[in-house]
Amino acid sequence: MNDPIEVWIAINESGEYEAGPDEDTAIERFDDTVGGSMRRLVRLKVTITPPAVTEIDVTVPDEAGQTVNLEIG
Repeated sequence: MNDPIEVWIAINESGEYEAGPDEDTAIERFDDTVGGSMRRLVRLKVTITPPAVTEIDVTVPDEAGQTVNLEIG
């Protein structure tokens, strides 16, 4: 999951935009829904790192009825 993904954004002069996973899709969506007298294309490469694994050690008390509160932060 550390490989970058591409996001293409087509934006007009008014700041209206459409996005897609590739240039052709972004342009097609832009032409179908937004339009305008000019269009600018922006390609973003985004890398999303996986969440960290949280490990905790818990000791359950022997006494019945005892409450244990855990806070994981």
